[in-house]
Amino acid sequence: SGRAPRDVVVHLTSRERMAEIYPQPHLRNMSVCDTRSHPFAIHIDRTNWEHVPEGFEGDLTLYREYVVQHEFGHIIDRNHVAPGTDSSAPCPPMMQQTRGTRGRCRANPWCCA
Repeated sequence: SGRAPRDVVVHLTSRERMAEIYPQPHLRNMSVCDTRSHPFAIHIDRTNWEHVPEGFEGDLTLYREYVVQHEFGHIIDRNHVAPGTDSSAPCPPMMQQTRGTRGRCRANPWCCA
């Protein structure tokens, strides 16, 4: 077909379908990056894409920027990290901010120096 092979496919996936694909309790209501598939697959939880998750202190645009950065971070082998000790500091993009930023750090999609 002359088209280049796809390395990553991003899916906007319903919460019900997410539960079927990824039934593990710790993945409930989360977006998921599957680096075992080929091409790699990122499944963005549609509910979170359309409504800011409870506990995430930021608007929908900020959340969307965060979740895209976070899941693509997994594509390039980045692991989850914890926030620092300063609750007024920006959250690390590889922190699971979907689980909540309130009282931990400031919602942040962008990498820090």
